[in-house]
Formats: sequence, C-alpha cells, structure tokens
Amino acid sequence: MRAQTIQIFLPKGEPRGIRQAEITTKTVRVFDIPRGDVSSLTPEIRLNVPGVYFLIGSDEDSQSVYIGESDSVKHRLAQHVAGKDFWDRALVAVSLTNSWTKAHVQFLEHAAIEAAAKSRQYKIENSQGGKISTVPPPLKADCEEYFETIEILLSTLGYPVLDVPRSGQDAPATKTYFLTRNGSGAKGIYENGAITVLAGSPFKLCESNASYGESILKRQRQLIEQGVLNEAEGIFLVSHTFPTPSGAAAIVLGRSTNGWVDWRDADGVTLSKRNQSDDPMHQTEVE
Repeated sequence: MRAQTIQIFLPKGEPRGIRQAEITTKTVRVFDIPRGDVSSLTPEIRLNVPGVYFLIGSDEDSQSVYIGESDSVKHRLAQHVAGKDFWDRALVAVSLTNSWTKAHVQFLEHAAIEAAAKSRQYKIENSQGGKISTVPPPLKADCEEYFETIEILLSTLGYPVLDVPRSGQDAPATKTYFLTRNGSGAKGIYENGAITVLAGSPFKLCESNASYGESILKRQRQLIEQGVLNEAEGIFLVSHTFPTPSGAAAIVLGRSTNGWVDWRDADGVTLSKRNQSDDPMHQTEVE
C-alpha cells in the first residue's frame, strides 16, 4: 500500500466531537458524528445527500455496527436516533462531487456488509445483506475505488469495520509469530500494531471460575457466536485481528498474559525484542 495524505478536520475543535476525514487526492469524505450531535448538525455538515453510513455501538467487551444507505443520510440518521438504541456514533461516507446515485450507495452498502461479515471485528446488526445492484463495469470500477477509500478512512478514524484479516499465505515471514506457551501452537501475523491470529490456531476456553477470567470468557463466547472460534474443536475457524498482542494471547490461552513476551518469531525472539531491534529508540523490553 502506498503512502497517502489524510486530512482530519474538527468543525467544533473537539477531538471526540464531529470529525471529518478525507484523502486529499480522492473525492470521498467520511464524517464521524456522535449520536448526540445528529439533531444539531450545522449546514456546513452537508448530509442531505446520498451516502452510506455505519452506526457504531461499543461497550467494554464488544462492538456492534449497522450498515445502511440513503438518498438523504441526514434524514435517515434522524430516524435511527428515534428507532435504534444500540449505537453512539455514526460514520457517514459521501461524495465530495455530489455524483453518487442510488446505484452507487446500494453497491457500497452491499460491499460494506460483506466485508464487515468477513472481518468479524464487529457484531453486525443488519438482518439482511443489502440490495445487490447490477451496475455496468465503469460504475463498478468507480465504486470499488470509493470503497477502498472508505475502508482506509474508517480505519484511520479508529473503526476497522471493513478490515478483512489477511491469510498466512500472503504474509511475509518476518511478520509471522508463534505462541507456544502451555503448548499452544497458535500462529499470528503482526503488523500495524495489531496481530491477526490465523485460522486453524488452537485456543483454550477460559475457566469460568478463574478470578481473572470473566471478561476473557465473555469475549471468547462472543467470538464463538460470531463464528470465529469453534468450541468443540478448540480452534480458530477463521483468521481474526486483535488490536493488541496481549488481547490476542489472552483469547488463545484463556488467561491474562503479556503478549509482547509470549508471541515469538521463528528464532524464538519475543515480539517486544523484535520491535526493539526495529526501533533504536526503544531500549527496554516489556515484562
């Protein structure tokens, strides 16, 4: 992936308030809007246009998303404020050139629901997969470029809804790590600060009576429900990305642990040590 410049603007100057993001060479803009601000959007936040949106709900242990499209996103968000309770932020993607039609946003909605289902980072609140639009090849090519931009902007804003974990086959060996503690044998890919545990890796279900295990067991149960983990076989059915090495290791081992030390490369070097060697300013290992 090539280097890109992303501009994030804070209309109210508040980091956790409304944010708008765009890649300076693209024609897509994404707004990140707190639920409480939907009813008081200023005219400068132009959402009375076609777009695709993501309603994000978060609690301590899980995240949920509802994905939709509308000819007037502003009107649809107002309906969702009254009709859906789970969400607290809305991410809205619109065209800077006002060139999107119903065909565009239906294509983007369907593609987003498919990607979110493959990502399994969020529980999907949609009951259906969106309408499949038959579009001519030129429009399809445009939509695929718009979708790529939306994916990058959502991740940059902190919502990896559309990030599909890569497989082990296309990962460089230098980014592959192993977790062998307690005979685990799990395998993962570390990049961009996150670790993807690969399909087929074993995991141990947390003991329900363990003093540290309530939150770990709850997260494991959620991943079982999402089809990431198979409880009967004790393996990852699909690859899954975790935001921290320790979070990934906890799910694999079924207990709290330091993933920076437990994940090791093929030479047995810890993830912490390996990253120190890549960063001359980092001198101490996390214990």
